Amino acid sequence: MKTILLADDDDDLRAELGWCLRIAGYAVLMARDGLQALDALRTEAISVLVLDLKMPGVSGLDVIGEMRTDPKLSRIPTVVLTGYAADAPRDLAALKKPVNPDQLLAVIRGILGDGVRKRTGPFPIKNYAQETPPPATDAEEPIASGPAPER
Repeated sequence: MKTILLADDDDDLRAELGWCLRIAGYAVLMARDGLQALDALRTEAISVLVLDLKMPGVSGLDVIGEMRTDPKLSRIPTVVLTGYAADAPRDLAALKKPVNPDQLLAVIRGILGDGVRKRTGPFPIKNYAQETPPPATDAEEPIASGPAPER
């Protein structure tokens, strides 16, 4: 199984992208800053690094600089995530935030030469955004019921 290292200081984005990558059949490691990313890069077998450029402390640009000086790390394909396309190094794949998970998967599959992935995890591959949500249980109250109040 190919391993993706996802390094971003945004907890919600890490969780969302990590979930999408897992259901696509990848093993996912997460780092919340550049130091954690460098540690994982040095100790784990990483297939692709997905890296936010703007993180506090050791930034994504710092990680890229360190990777370029290490022959082992310099071979790891990297996809950068940034709010400002002009910040991205021209020799790396880059996606502008907010990141579309389908775009990220397409870029990773292109880098790895993967076609359509077969499911290896416990989650079915579905587009959950288009499904009708399940009905509320007794423990859950619906967000809205009945007609909107008049003003």
